Amino acid sequence: MLKYTDRYYRYLMRLMTKHTMLYTEMVVAHSINDQSEKRLLDYHAIEHPVALQLIGNDPAVLVQGALLGERYGYDEINLNLGCPSNRVKKAGFGGVMMADVALSVDCFRAMQEAVKMPVTIKIRLSHQEEFICSDFADFVRQSSEAGCRVFIIHARTMLDQKRPARAHRHSAVNYEAVYQLKRDFPDLEIVINGGIASIESMQVHLKHVDGVMVGQAACRDPYLFSAVDRVFFADDHEAPSRQDILNQYLDYVEKESVDDLPKRQYMLRHIVNLFRGMPGANELRKESAEYARQGSMRKMRKLY
Repeated sequence: MLKYTDRYYRYLMRLMTKHTMLYTEMVVAHSINDQSEKRLLDYHAIEHPVALQLIGNDPAVLVQGALLGERYGYDEINLNLGCPSNRVKKAGFGGVMMADVALSVDCFRAMQEAVKMPVTIKIRLSHQEEFICSDFADFVRQSSEAGCRVFIIHARTMLDQKRPARAHRHSAVNYEAVYQLKRDFPDLEIVINGGIASIESMQVHLKHVDGVMVGQAACRDPYLFSAVDRVFFADDHEAPSRQDILNQYLDYVEKESVDDLPKRQYMLRHIVNLFRGMPGANELRKESAEYARQGSMRKMRKLY
């Protein structure tokens, strides 16, 4: 998620789950240059398995981004064809790409032919507010014929451009449409996304599809993922406590931000939601937010 799932957030998540595939922020392919490359693509080895999510509408530029992702050692390249933001739509990226199936397929094919790692596609149910099942199925069919085997599907359509961005997060989900797609294309790997906020709901979805992607809930309540390895990956290692996670992450922050207060402040902001669901969580979140602004490691360590 843009402005949230940066390398520091992903490090924090890896302290809770060893097996979940992590995704970078959405990276605009043409924004990668000699000056921005390391900032946009670098990551810590602990993050594996990790996927690079690219967005763009020029096959040649996307190929260059994919090749860089391969050089940096990412485990997967994900082509985002579902972002609903107005800014992205105006640039001709993201969800509006679904209106041009030929271009979308050309972008995917060029990327997949250029790299050895898997390239996956993330889409919505539609590039417009109305869901048309035949159009949706045709997009998936043509993309799969070009070689795509994994589709991550946000179970909402894209709202009118005049609607505020937050409206997309609260519009109606249509999980059944994604389930039906899996029934229609049983050989494809279908991953469902959108409004999924609990272990129980993940278990329900996995009766119908192959995987679950969690976005907003993972940002609001990252500790949710402390149970994922045990429930879904048969990994019986003891779930880390919030205290353990806090201390490990603060050790990482200290190493990464020596004599760099702005960087430390930025990294500490990811701790704020670690306390969700605890007794006194609101007060802890307020305190941690204030300590993050101060860049105070000493106060952070005394939160518990």
